[in-house]
Amino acid sequence: MLATSWWRGRRQFAWARASGVGGAMVAEQVAATEAFGGVR
Repeated sequence: MLATSWWRGRRQFAWARASGVGGAMVAEQVAATEAFGGVR
């Protein structure tokens, strides 16, 4: 499940960067996921 959440976060982050909207908020979510151990 962590892998799924991590992948979803990465997709959202990539989409936010591509669209340029809400990038900071998505980046924060990704950072929280990494802190939780979703990325190792």
